[in-house]
Parts: sequence; C-alpha cells; structure tokens
Amino acid sequence: MNQASTKFSNKELEMMWLDLGNIPFVEDPDDEVLVLSEDWTVFKKGMSREIIWGWFDNNHGRGLVYLMDNIRPKNCMK
Repeated sequence: MNQASTKFSNKELEMMWLDLGNIPFVEDPDDEVLVLSEDWTVFKKGMSREIIWGWFDNNHGRGLVYLMDNIRPKNCMK
C-alpha cells in the first residue's frame, strides 16, 4: 500500500467504506486478528482490519467514527 501517493475524496472513501463490508476477512492464526483474504484497492492480502480502519481514520475528513456511525448503504444513495 502506498498511502503517500494515493489521495481519495471523502465521497470516494465513503464508497470504499461501503465496499469494505463485502470484502472477506480471515483470522490470522499467528496473531488472532482479522486480515484481508485478498487484495482490495490499495491494500494487500493479509493487511489487518485495524490498519485499514486506521487508514480510513487518517484519510477521511471526519474520521473513522463518522464512517462507522453514518455511512451505510442507504446514506450513500442520496
């Protein structure tokens, strides 16, 4: 993942957030954390869910809490 050269608008990040709900995660047997089971957008297979959430928190103008509380399929269809 190359965070420095990848910029997304809040709207793009919100659409990615919605898509993330359809992406499979598996438990890493060594760390017992959820990791991506396949490459997805700028993230590689094996990236932890917490790191991805941190990326959203750092890149969305209102942060992760806003995404978790407000961005659901019905909200993005406006």
